[in-house]
Amino acid sequence: MAEVAVVVLAAGASRRLGRPKQLLPYCHRTLLRHVVEQALAAAVGPVVVVLGAHAAQIGQALRGAPVSIALNQRWREGLASSIRSGVRAVARTFPQIPALVVVLGDQPLMSSHLLRQVVEAYGRVGARVVACRYQDGTVGPPALFARPLWRHLLSLRGDVGAKKVIMAHMDEALLLPFPKGTVDIDTEADWQAFLSGHPGPQGD
Repeated sequence: MAEVAVVVLAAGASRRLGRPKQLLPYCHRTLLRHVVEQALAAAVGPVVVVLGAHAAQIGQALRGAPVSIALNQRWREGLASSIRSGVRAVARTFPQIPALVVVLGDQPLMSSHLLRQVVEAYGRVGARVVACRYQDGTVGPPALFARPLWRHLLSLRGDVGAKKVIMAHMDEALLLPFPKGTVDIDTEADWQAFLSGHPGPQGD
């Protein structure tokens, strides 16, 4: 299986939630730590976590995790700035890496198994884009982009994500099913709905 980098986007201010979603308690750890540990367990390559708002506090919660931190000073611009920060960090630190996977830090149901499926699909068929199709038919992360497409990720501006690049290259994209990919955490109602539907031990 080809080694690729995993870029975890976690720079947002969680304004609608009213507290850093990255630090929500989930399974005796924080939500972000859970996502990062899934990325590490996939063992597909180096993991880069993009931080911005509340960076010092969130960085503390990642202490000891074997990840690289990319600090996005322009996080107020929106999601595109975090994607650019992650891509630049991978390009600078891991020049031999042929592809990267964009992962959202607030997708609690993203698993190491799914991440490995994405990377294995890339290695098997050589698709320049491997993304996930959600239950509602939309596509999105985890999404892999081969290095020739990174320039398109670097051209993103504003509060837009990688979906724009996926849609622009659908003719060469491989899509994998991730029905529960629509589950992310933006509001307190989202969080409570998620916990009620996924009971289990929570962090302190």
